[in-house]
Amino acid sequence: MARTYPHITRLLTDSYGQCGRVLELGCGAKQYGHCFAGQYWGIDLQLTYLTDSDPGPDAMANAETLPFADRSMDLVFTVATLLVIPDTDSVLREAYRVLRPGGSLLIFDYSPWVARRLARHDANHRHRFSSNRLSQKLLDVGFEAQIHRDCVPSRGGPMGQKLLSLRSCRRLVYYISNWIVVSGSTCER
Repeated sequence: MARTYPHITRLLTDSYGQCGRVLELGCGAKQYGHCFAGQYWGIDLQLTYLTDSDPGPDAMANAETLPFADRSMDLVFTVATLLVIPDTDSVLREAYRVLRPGGSLLIFDYSPWVARRLARHDANHRHRFSSNRLSQKLLDVGFEAQIHRDCVPSRGGPMGQKLLSLRSCRRLVYYISNWIVVSGSTCER
């Protein structure tokens, strides 16, 4: 079974769970599809890492040229995918194109130091984004960008949860975390 991350599940369910039409880029085994009450589609380019029991993508498609109509989605999201896509600017433009007015793009990706470590072992890991750099890319495409510094992995039992309830601790954990979380909202067009 594919791995899910509690901080990702929590943000998707709590903040975006009621979205009507959701598209996941690089969906793998679609392990986050259960987070949504509406229609969910997952696209990916490869199946090599899936087991026979994994559902797999709804469509084999390239995120740089999405096979969906303009303004047809409420949410587009991706988990640890942008670092392996050759042309991330095309992906961001395509996400903007398929999102309805007021829709959102949500990006969960590895922090620069994790991406650097992964690149040593796999040449496909091309990009190392900081939250600020990714936010600027979203602004350049036309999104209103936001960094989610409160979305952090939570471990450590009750004491860890208590520390994470303090805003200053969440920000510190975000900066030393393996993850960056950035979203973009489309303006009313």
